[in-house]
Amino acid sequence: MKQLFRNLPRLGVRRFSLHNASQAPPPPSPHTSSVRRWEDSEELLEDYDPSVNGYYPLKIGDVLGQHYTVVQKLGWGVYSTVWLVKDQRATAAGVATEAQSKLHELDFLGQMHAKSPQHPGYAHVVHLKDHFYQDGLTGRHLCLVMEPLLEDLHIKPANVLLAPPGDQSSFFANVGLDADVKTSDAKGPNGAVVTRVRSMPIPYPMSDWAQTPESVESWRAVQAQIGDVGVACWADKVSEHFTEIIQTPAMRAPEVALGSGWGKPADIWSLGCTIAVEGTAPYENLIRQRNAPDAAAFVDFLGRTFALEPAERATCGELLSHPWLNM
Repeated sequence: MKQLFRNLPRLGVRRFSLHNASQAPPPPSPHTSSVRRWEDSEELLEDYDPSVNGYYPLKIGDVLGQHYTVVQKLGWGVYSTVWLVKDQRATAAGVATEAQSKLHELDFLGQMHAKSPQHPGYAHVVHLKDHFYQDGLTGRHLCLVMEPLLEDLHIKPANVLLAPPGDQSSFFANVGLDADVKTSDAKGPNGAVVTRVRSMPIPYPMSDWAQTPESVESWRAVQAQIGDVGVACWADKVSEHFTEIIQTPAMRAPEVALGSGWGKPADIWSLGCTIAVEGTAPYENLIRQRNAPDAAAFVDFLGRTFALEPAERATCGELLSHPWLNM
């Protein structure tokens, strides 16, 4: 069973993507079954320097925690590399240096996993299966074992709709699992990933939902999950966060950019940005239609997330009851 191995060397976010510098990007093919488009960029070798708490060096075939075998590299971020691993227990894994303890990611994952599975957001966050420590030249790395995921919004084709019309609430709003945890970096690569539902098979790669009835059902079967809480913080302790500048620049809330302090409303701004970007595909064909039934509700929904004054932005609870998510 394939797993996900995460190498978390310092402090920050992870970008989930498939790439390998040794291979040139192949032309897109409708017949590609499981190979995504490769990227030609890789992390810098100097970032493996032990003096800077660099990445944990790995290669295919390495064994971690005695029974996790590295199968393939999936991607990298400013503070991590991501690996596909397998073991006999059908779980997933990841690794960090001693500096990672400052982020409290293990605490956040434990807090979310401890919630009731009946909570509407429980299925929309990645869950910790196991953890252990791996010693290396770059320090002591925390290994996080999690369920493997299928796709992320960073590499999702622009013409593919994440959720069919009418199902938006399942994908965009039911992720408020715990009001005590603030994500600090909700965006495409971190904020939502697509995974299978229990043991239901999903054709891969998934094509544009509008092409066939089968494609529609494939997209209805997926779930969106928050896959990264590495730079999250406790909502009542934002002043203790390791940096005042959070969020990716394109989705940064005004109060963050101005350095005037931030809290939960900053996540709402990022949520609005994510929905606006991921909603381009379904709405690009409706922009000229004056009678589009949900266009006005969609615009109003985004307006509630983009209020300049943080106190005037809608809360997660208010957005869940918004007409656009209940049409």
